[in-house]
Amino acid sequence: MGGDGSLDAFYGLVRRLAEEFEGAGLDYAFTGALAASFYGVPRTTSDVDVMVAVAGVADVKAKVAGALRRAGLEVDERKIDVALESGYNIASFKCKTSPYTVDVIFSAERLEKQAGAIAGLKTFFQSPEGLILA
Repeated sequence: MGGDGSLDAFYGLVRRLAEEFEGAGLDYAFTGALAASFYGVPRTTSDVDVMVAVAGVADVKAKVAGALRRAGLEVDERKIDVALESGYNIASFKCKTSPYTVDVIFSAERLEKQAGAIAGLKTFFQSPEGLILA
């Protein structure tokens, strides 16, 4: 992730995402390298992977798009439509102020997650079992 400024930018993005997903009332959990770092040895990464449960969520596209925009990402809502309609269930978005991207993984099922903290931020991570299976 580079020097301290880069690390600050990365965790700033993670913090904004958590705050905005919470504020939008979305069920979310960080996964990928960020979750692996929480459970074990820190790994470098150039993106943030986050799962969002969408089953039964009214106006999910607007909630996700709004949360991402408020977190500072460039949002093309068509990417969300394609992800949800194609069954691929993943959409990528670029941060406007850093080199990082965010991969949003849409889940039709309830998330298996665990509360935790990273860089002083209380948030949620995909369960260790789910992370291993993924």
